[in-house]
Amino acid sequence: MIPSMHVEFQKQKMVRRQRATVKFEHAEVEVAGYEIHHGKVTASAYPLMHCGDIGEGYFHNRLLGTHLHGFFQDLHCRTAFLAPIRRQKNLPIPSREVVKDPFDRWAGHVKRHLDWEKVIEIMEADQ
Repeated sequence: MIPSMHVEFQKQKMVRRQRATVKFEHAEVEVAGYEIHHGKVTASAYPLMHCGDIGEGYFHNRLLGTHLHGFFQDLHCRTAFLAPIRRQKNLPIPSREVVKDPFDRWAGHVKRHLDWEKVIEIMEADQ
């Protein structure tokens, strides 16, 4: 469990789209994702982000916890989170990160390994 954070578990599962503002050491970032959990955070001494007026998650001394799935998929969020660590380790902060969409990677894999002529032949056979 995360210190200074209280979660009340509940039977009903919460699944919803959520937008929030995260304040890191040197940056404020807007993030979006899916909030998925059973229960709710009733207290957090160090909320990670704010969804309107409501604090969500936990962030203190590099310990991070959140119900927001997809949090690190956002390039700006990931860069802002890693920037202090990169500075401490004397690593460059990338000016731009190129990340290929996982669905595009999967589509490329399928395209390379499927015999599309055979697939079309099978699809047209029942017509």
